[in-house]
Amino acid sequence: MLGRIHSYLGSCWAIGMAILAPISVLLPLSSAAVAQTNVLPKGVANKIDRDMVQRFKVPPASIKVQNFSAQAWPDGCLGLGKTDEVCTQAVVNGWLVEATDGSQSYVYRTDNTGTNLRTETSPQAVLPLPVARKLRQAARRELNVPLNKLRVTAINPRTFDGCLGIFTPRRACTKIAIPGWQAVLTDGRSSWVYHLDRNASRIVQNSAASKALAPVAITFATTDAALASNILFTSSSSGDLTGRTITNTLSTDGKVTRLVTAPNIRSRPVLLRTLNPVRLDRFKAVLSRQGLPNLNGLNYLTSASVADVPTVTLQSIGSSVSYTSIEKQRVPKSLQSVITAWEAITK
Repeated sequence: MLGRIHSYLGSCWAIGMAILAPISVLLPLSSAAVAQTNVLPKGVANKIDRDMVQRFKVPPASIKVQNFSAQAWPDGCLGLGKTDEVCTQAVVNGWLVEATDGSQSYVYRTDNTGTNLRTETSPQAVLPLPVARKLRQAARRELNVPLNKLRVTAINPRTFDGCLGIFTPRRACTKIAIPGWQAVLTDGRSSWVYHLDRNASRIVQNSAASKALAPVAITFATTDAALASNILFTSSSSGDLTGRTITNTLSTDGKVTRLVTAPNIRSRPVLLRTLNPVRLDRFKAVLSRQGLPNLNGLNYLTSASVADVPTVTLQSIGSSVSYTSIEKQRVPKSLQSVITAWEAITK
């Protein structure tokens, strides 16, 4: 039951400044921590097994613990209290556990004994087993990755158009409503995003959003992008030691401005430059060619995002995506191209 030992990306408040709501991610612990967390109590594992069977209808024989780490939760609700829930404020020592049924992951928080147990995975965010099997088999054929290495780590229920939500420049899509899922698969080294309908009769890789390299984990945001009609593109960087938020904005008339805010700073936007029509159109072409709409609602984050390293959020019309600033070489190539083009404008 021993797997690679991971640590938790952080509680929701830790990256609240990233604009997009965070989702939990498991990442490696230091070697010092490994020595302290190399045994998961059998009682905790058994209680997680029972919960997976009852809550998610997982066959008992298929359950395995993939990763686990010792944690100190901030309250009696294990950091997962609801808005109307009263939680004791004492620190609770316990465990963060990632279990799998061989197809997808289930993330749990527990106290030391497993008596207090909560899951970060909701029933609405779990694929039916036949659908998960079809997805993994299709990915195995396409990616040439062994089936036993592939697992689903995140699910986002979606309603797609006739193109299953995959944007391609100059391609028309039928305006029909196809219920399905956006899913993240990983083999531990890379992660891919797939779109599939409800029964997995259609499965398409979102190539623009795929091929993020570990330790970057792909998760889903819970907020939609919303920009003023005169704004073409914007970036917001926050989360470093200074407490500053740096926002760069490109308006439709080509003006590039920068606004710096902090708890004790009140400032006004500063004009950096004005793009001529040719350069403005060139940047628009990059956004279209790289399929920026295909990155909408995705986070490419690591544990560095809660360690005084800025998280950057890029927004355009109908698109919003976040990444850990120091890991931009590990995000998908399409996002790297957008970042490079934007940095050339705002430097």
